[in-house]
Amino acid sequence: MKIRDLKKELEAKQAEYEKARARLESRRTEARNDTGSVNPSNADMHNTLMALKKRLEDGTSGEVGESPFTKRLEDETKQRHIKHLNLNSFDRMGDPEEHLSYFNQLALHYEYRDLTKCRFFAATLRGSAQRWFSRVPARSIDTWVNFKIAFLNKFRANQPQEVHTSYLQTIGQREGESLQSYIDRFKEAVNKIICVNKIEALVHLKRGLDPYECEKYVVKLMEVQPTTLAKAYDLASQAVTEAESLAVLKRARTPPSSNQKHYPRERHAPYQKPVEQIQV
Repeated sequence: MKIRDLKKELEAKQAEYEKARARLESRRTEARNDTGSVNPSNADMHNTLMALKKRLEDGTSGEVGESPFTKRLEDETKQRHIKHLNLNSFDRMGDPEEHLSYFNQLALHYEYRDLTKCRFFAATLRGSAQRWFSRVPARSIDTWVNFKIAFLNKFRANQPQEVHTSYLQTIGQREGESLQSYIDRFKEAVNKIICVNKIEALVHLKRGLDPYECEKYVVKLMEVQPTTLAKAYDLASQAVTEAESLAVLKRARTPPSSNQKHYPRERHAPYQKPVEQIQV
């Protein structure tokens, strides 16, 4: 339905509304006894009229497939010979502010204009995010700022909650997990925390260790008593290197077979210098 048709429908509804209003004026006393409200049929007509007015004021026709960008934005001079960025897509599961911030940095570097930003950013949306964009009211986005605000208002609720240092107490070494794997998971968890309490993090690192899996490293921590995470990581790296070197040596040495006889080596008495006899 075009805007011209909407105007005609609005005028017809306006005429009907005025007639209904005139009839209501003649029955003012009865309307007051009915708590001053209009009857259901007139109320529906009024709601329809208000909806038509709003659609006309918004300048949207509501046609499926029509661009969400305004004519003014689409008439902007198109940039030529621009690089199309190969960005990661956003499907509503990630951090919307992180996705938007990364795109903004690249757009600023390549000096994109508003229309280019809007079209390139829309191309990064996938899944439910793309379905949301396809339902944005037609001709409702006039600037890149409008697009950013609409995007954040829709997906900001999906932003991951801030992680605190206490979260590290949940990162324990699993049964049978190697020391290197545990340290890697612990580092990844630390990187999620904006303000890390290094002393508390070091305590959680020690408590999460399995002494049956990395006994030597636990003993080394008790001997050295590191005061920083960097030092604890360094000790872990040394322990992993030593364990890998020992494993290589064990594989290089062929273990004796079960039926092979072992004879004890003959032990020789230490050499003693003969004592010269003294002639009397």
